[in-house]
Amino acid sequence: MKAVALTLFLSVNLCSFAQRKIDSFLLINSNYKIEDSIKVIYLNNIFKEYSRLNNLQKLKEFSAKAIEIAKKLPQTISLTRTYFRLGLCYHGKSMYLQAIDSYNKGIEVANKRNDKNSAAGFYLNLSALYQAIPDYTKALEASDRAVNLYNQIGDKEQVSSCYMNIGSIYNDLQKPVQAVAYIQKALAVFINADEGINYGVSSAYQGIASSYSKASDAELITLGVKPVEKYQHSLEFLFKALKVATASGDGASTQIAPLNNDIGKTYEKMGNGELAFQYYQRALILYNQSSEDKNSIADILFSLGSFYADRKNYDSSLYYLQQSLQIGKENKLLFIQQQALEKISDVYEKTGKFENAIIFYKDFIKVKEEIFNAEKEKEITRKQLQLDFAIKENDYKLVQEVSDGKLKQQELQISLDKKVKIFLAVAIALAVIIGALIFYDQRKTKQLNKIINEQKLALQESVMVKDKLFSVVSHDVRAPLSSLMSFIDILDNGKMSPEKLAIYAQELKQNLSYTSSLMNNLLNWAASQMQGFKPQNENFDLSVIVAEVANTLQHHLTQKMVVVKNNIPADTNIYADRNMTAAILRNLISNAGKYSHKEGVVEISAQKNNDGWHIAVKDEGIGMQPGEIAKFNNHLQQTTESKRGTANEKGTGLGLLLCKTFTEQMGGKISAAANAKGMTFSIQIPVV
Repeated sequence: MKAVALTLFLSVNLCSFAQRKIDSFLLINSNYKIEDSIKVIYLNNIFKEYSRLNNLQKLKEFSAKAIEIAKKLPQTISLTRTYFRLGLCYHGKSMYLQAIDSYNKGIEVANKRNDKNSAAGFYLNLSALYQAIPDYTKALEASDRAVNLYNQIGDKEQVSSCYMNIGSIYNDLQKPVQAVAYIQKALAVFINADEGINYGVSSAYQGIASSYSKASDAELITLGVKPVEKYQHSLEFLFKALKVATASGDGASTQIAPLNNDIGKTYEKMGNGELAFQYYQRALILYNQSSEDKNSIADILFSLGSFYADRKNYDSSLYYLQQSLQIGKENKLLFIQQQALEKISDVYEKTGKFENAIIFYKDFIKVKEEIFNAEKEKEITRKQLQLDFAIKENDYKLVQEVSDGKLKQQELQISLDKKVKIFLAVAIALAVIIGALIFYDQRKTKQLNKIINEQKLALQESVMVKDKLFSVVSHDVRAPLSSLMSFIDILDNGKMSPEKLAIYAQELKQNLSYTSSLMNNLLNWAASQMQGFKPQNENFDLSVIVAEVANTLQHHLTQKMVVVKNNIPADTNIYADRNMTAAILRNLISNAGKYSHKEGVVEISAQKNNDGWHIAVKDEGIGMQPGEIAKFNNHLQQTTESKRGTANEKGTGLGLLLCKTFTEQMGGKISAAANAKGMTFSIQIPVV
């Protein structure tokens, strides 16, 4: 609570301080009447502070005034700086199109006066912007232009900053080998400045540590590192970075606190919980001292919450996770909210508080949709940038054609008609290209909307399944347990005749048998939903599994004189998860017996084709309605409305859901179809 309270206090005071600064700048600006470079500086400071307060209207108003005055000045340095400041404001607010426009205008002004240093700075910022969208191709192109310009003016330190930027891009692209190559180029320059005690050296060491932690075994070998020493090497560079950052007097929020957080995460991956906790605590203390980087504060709180959750200290886990969630909400950090909500739901589920788990899980789904929509907006921005580029490129070509036509007209008037035809042809081609691009963009948008709707439907179905499960647990488990308690009370009183005792015992046995089956299915389904739960494939004899399953169900089948025919030959070996396969067959054979008529027959067969094993469970029962079959055969996971068996047996609809879940997790498919006498369920398991 102390961290959240401190954050709120500082946020309020920072807003108040920013407003006082604006009032001061406005007063100075109103008293200063001369329209010169100093006036431009005052206006730049004003729109910068309005940007911090998210007042976009004032930001646009005062930036327009600054640009208007700067354009009138004989020296263009003020205009260059204004475009740079304005681009940073839009960039920080993720208003990418506006930021790109400001940066490009600044580059145009800088190029006119051959200011290579300013132009390189614009390209470096463009590289960071394209990395955020992300458009890594344009990000690398912008960095390359910045490198060329800085090399021309001999600024090796800025060239190294560009190399660091390129290394960061390759880290995002999951290419740690290339990332390390560029970061080491930067490090070679940084380490020779200020006796190697500077921000650049610390940043480079941290980047190399990040590359090692992301690298695969093959990539580590390429980098000259043994895979088993992956985290030791990562720690080595993190401690080097921490040592340099501490010696250089760098601020806690910029490097020292994040480095402690990274060290804690690395120790946790190595299984050293005690040291991980120590560094997490150090990072949290350092963040609270500065309270500037909300994203990093929320991240360390989440790390602590996850740390306690893994050690089953759920009260402490919820305390830190809820703090992380609160900061994420206050600062609109969607990714922080997403990971905190999912983890809180998981903790409540582990503690048995299923209602709370569902509430936070639904909030997690909503935030996930917001993130998806944000990514969609970035995709639209990328497409719009591509469209703008195509239009400008064609406009440029058109201007060139017209200019060439005028020059040739002066030389030879006879070619006028030909030039007009060329102009019209280019104009028509441009219109066709623009129309095609707009059509393609609209079609892409429709496809994105379709994907969003499909994912939304799948998430809704998932929530409905969980709601159904909790309903079953609350009703169908409670009733048999209540019956058992009542039966025990009657036995305590000792006032029941042997005949009634036998009747009640039989009824109770059926209820508890149903409850046992229900709990097995619930536990199996819950296990299938756990993150990291994967099939454990092995070779086994399918005929033996069928025989074992039929034997466990023999008591229920014998009551209705249902015969199970195992048509699978001995030594029919398949490669799949033994327990999952047994659970699928148990539910299908149990259902076949439940819905079979007296003296019915259930047949199990299997054959191998090019696409894998096909296992069939065929019965002679009452079957399913066409709508029920279609619902089961669709791609969504959902419970079905269970109906009573031919002997009034109860069901929950969870068995078929479990069959579908396990089959799909093994990479297979399951389908239902009506046959001449009943139903046939077919399972296809691929050959690995």
